[in-house]
Amino acid sequence: MKTIVFDFDGTLTQKSHEIWTKMWEIIDALDVDYEIYCKYRDKEIDYIKWCELIEIEYKKRGFSKEMLFKVAQGMELMENLEETLKTLKDNGYALYIISGGVEAVVRDKLGDLVKYFDGIYACGFEFDENGLLTHIVPTRYDDEGKKLFIDEYCSTTGTNPTEITFIGNGDNDEYVYLSGCHTICLNPGKRTRFENSTIWHSVIDGTTNMLDILGYLEINK
Repeated sequence: MKTIVFDFDGTLTQKSHEIWTKMWEIIDALDVDYEIYCKYRDKEIDYIKWCELIEIEYKKRGFSKEMLFKVAQGMELMENLEETLKTLKDNGYALYIISGGVEAVVRDKLGDLVKYFDGIYACGFEFDENGLLTHIVPTRYDDEGKKLFIDEYCSTTGTNPTEITFIGNGDNDEYVYLSGCHTICLNPGKRTRFENSTIWHSVIDGTTNMLDILGYLEINK
């Protein structure tokens, strides 16, 4: 089955604040974000512990459902996104999103475009009856987990990884190539090693038009 797996931040959205950055800004704690991220980056803590520390800081600052849904404000989807998604579906592609962001924000920002996706996987946020955060549910599919998603998908569907295209932009997407799928780097981020053709097989830079990906796929436009 022909399949495309998308990242979300900076891939289906234009370059702007990512979901997590925006949430840390809302609670005025970007310095804490960087401190915790460095511990994860330097392998002092694992992904689950990273999420646990984030949850502690967010609960300490009274993070709420209302704050969460402010995140999508100011984010812009890529131009011609619906036309692109419809073209892909008309050409028989299965479409998925795997994101280290927050599923509720992804769905909120996509709105009706959710209908084009066969699955969306990201972190979950749980709130109490007063709308205050109670728990962050880590996604299994970030960093190394993005390769895990491809591996599991191939195993459960019988799909050959060469039939899968992954489209992302960040350094947390760079394990995916190890699955054997094709990779496209769309508007690479600052830390992304987009010049490495082993990690990224194709690069599209400086575009706001999602239709540009079609030229890198076997598509009947």
